[in-house]
Amino acid sequence: MLYCYNCGFESPIDKAWHVYAHGEYVDSTCPECATTIDSRPRKEAKSLYT
Repeated sequence: MLYCYNCGFESPIDKAWHVYAHGEYVDSTCPECATTIDSRPRKEAKSLYT
């Protein structure tokens, strides 16, 4: 479960979160308030979403 510290939204990491890949990183942002909750290298992120 991933929680947004800004607005309180919560959801499993592979569900409602917006995921953006840029350069060598992948960001997970809140669909309610657009706060970036997680930013990690693509190698690490790949295992979260597969």
